[in-house]
Amino acid sequence: PFVQAIHNRLGFEIARGCTRGCRFCQAGIIYRPVRERDPDEILRIIEESLNNTGYDELSLLSLSTGDYSCLEELLVRLMEMLTERKVAVSLPSMRVGTLSPRLAEEIKKVRKTGFTLAPEAGTERLRRVINKGINERDLIETISNVFSLGWRTIKLYFMIGLPTERDEDISAIVKLAEEVNRSSRRKGPHHNVTASISTFIPKPHTPFQWESQIDIKRCRDRQSFLRKELKKRRFDFKWQDAEMSLLEGLFSRGDRRLASVIKRAFDKGCRFDAWGDQFKFDIWEGILKEEGVDIAFYLYRRRPRDEVFPWNHIDTGVNREFLWEEYGKAVGTTEGMIVEETPDCKVGICSTCGICDFKTIKNITFYKDVSGEGSKVFEPQEPCNISQRSKEQILKTKVHEPGVRHKETPVRIRLSFTKTGDMRFLSHLEMATVFIRAVNRVGLPIRYSRGFHPLPQITFSPPIPLGLESITEYVELMLDECMEIDDIIENLNGTLPDGLKVLLGKKIPLNLPSLSDTIKENEYIIFVDKAPSGLNIDLQKINYLIKELLIKKSL
Repeated sequence: PFVQAIHNRLGFEIARGCTRGCRFCQAGIIYRPVRERDPDEILRIIEESLNNTGYDELSLLSLSTGDYSCLEELLVRLMEMLTERKVAVSLPSMRVGTLSPRLAEEIKKVRKTGFTLAPEAGTERLRRVINKGINERDLIETISNVFSLGWRTIKLYFMIGLPTERDEDISAIVKLAEEVNRSSRRKGPHHNVTASISTFIPKPHTPFQWESQIDIKRCRDRQSFLRKELKKRRFDFKWQDAEMSLLEGLFSRGDRRLASVIKRAFDKGCRFDAWGDQFKFDIWEGILKEEGVDIAFYLYRRRPRDEVFPWNHIDTGVNREFLWEEYGKAVGTTEGMIVEETPDCKVGICSTCGICDFKTIKNITFYKDVSGEGSKVFEPQEPCNISQRSKEQILKTKVHEPGVRHKETPVRIRLSFTKTGDMRFLSHLEMATVFIRAVNRVGLPIRYSRGFHPLPQITFSPPIPLGLESITEYVELMLDECMEIDDIIENLNGTLPDGLKVLLGKKIPLNLPSLSDTIKENEYIIFVDKAPSGLNIDLQKINYLIKELLIKKSL
């Protein structure tokens, strides 16, 4: 995309499925079993994707990226390929215990992206209930390692309203935050920790599909308590609206009787409800009353084992009996039952969920040293870098190969270009992004700044108003080595979108003033004879006004 997108990076799925068995997680059930992508295939596709897009950030995606069996070895090889290209690597929410110091060291080689950890609950008891399988000691150790390696920002995810939750579980979130604060202060000042609180929504096809959801009042009370206590400790606090959680729970496990509710809400103007300023809960509430929807029936009751669910006809491959057993391990179907955890079947014994036939359907994993059923030996190879690409994949000009260090003296290239057609609707920052990615795609040896967040040394002439075309704009590139101007122009024009075209270029001395100091004026051309009909433009009057303007001594 040429304009700003929410996830402005290359997202790459390294594995599908998860066998950790978190009892609240729908995706962990319906995407079973685990299928890890071949690391050699990952490296090949990522390089091809970066060559085709020019992105400067890569996100390795899966339901639990830290559980990818040879993540450290993969990341080492990735960073050998990406460091010289200044492509940063980010990982989504990491499971506590999967982020090793070596992983963090590799990630920060280009620049430090954010870290998100998901304890989910404040106490180890409640984490056993949801089968999260982490302890507070590991969490604090992970956060301490991240801070000691230079990160300043961490986000922690928690849930409220989990089954069997007690007041002490909510207070424990605050105590855990205090411990995180102490850990961060020991590593130095100016650390920022954000606590993000969501409300537990029982989801179909999970062990908690029989469980109830907390009501709006209890949800607000707990949010208010956490907001007050965490604010005292200078924590950033984010939460989901209780009303939105109510609707999410309603439609998560609702049946066809809610179809008319959705239709009527749409007819009454409910749009973009995920945006707080557009969310009209009063309309939803009124329609639910008019339709006779009993919210308590859908949300605030535990359901019996034999209840027929609206989604019973959908088969995920996981046995309903397994889900009921997991529910019993969590909340106890008989008095006095102890909470029981279920191990990860990828590394432990089979949990008999019913999904695998162990022939065609099974866990597929990649280990460095271990080969077993459904596994493949992964032997580290030479780093896959730009110089290894085939001739067909490389543009005919000389590209910047990894390993080339900054020369003492860079080369300064000034290019002129046009900005016409649809490209006139790009903001100045968006246009800069288009050029930076084009430079990355053609492999120009662009020079980067030093320091914490290296940036490509590309500068533009002062921005023009949005919506205006321009027949002469300027951009300057700092290169690590000299190239033929004609080759630069030809290859940039081969990858820039229609509406952006490089016209001329030249090498200029380093000591010349910047573009902003060099350009003293702009010339605008307004074609009034091509204006939309109906404006009744009097060209003689226009010419007279222009002459009157030009003879004034001051404005």
